[in-house]
Amino acid sequence: MYLFDYLTNNYLFMSGAFLLNMFGGRMLFQDIQPHLHNKFYLKYLFIFCLFFIATKDINLSLILIVIYIIFIQFIKKKMKKIIIILIKIK
Repeated sequence: MYLFDYLTNNYLFMSGAFLLNMFGGRMLFQDIQPHLHNKFYLKYLFIFCLFFIATKDINLSLILIVIYIIFIQFIKKKMKKIIIILIKIK
């Protein structure tokens, strides 16, 4: 746990996470989104940085990113089923 405590209190690490979050947050949904369509790991890294900046706790951020990934996968599966049902209705 010493490494996590050190990283949480390290201003360079926090600044890097903040800059990565700023870059990812602005570019993810604008110009760079078509290029990142299949780059899920990079999207999850940006979201992890957002969680890390909000909580300032690496362990909690890791738990939140896992919950986020599970939630997004669940939503995608449900949306596919709904789309299939809507196509059959037409």
